[in-house]
Amino acid sequence: MKLIALAGEQYRVPAYRGIWEYEIPMKGMGIGQRLGWLTEKLATAKKSGN
Repeated sequence: MKLIALAGEQYRVPAYRGIWEYEIPMKGMGIGQRLGWLTEKLATAKKSGN
């Protein structure tokens, strides 16, 4: 199982200290960059029907 953390560090640290492999795709991005990244991913998912 893989945990994909989209939350900020203060919220995600307790979650990934467990046994799961994890990914932090927006690490180091500011809030505007995060919103843009999420908007792009959502648009791509809608186009592909996911």
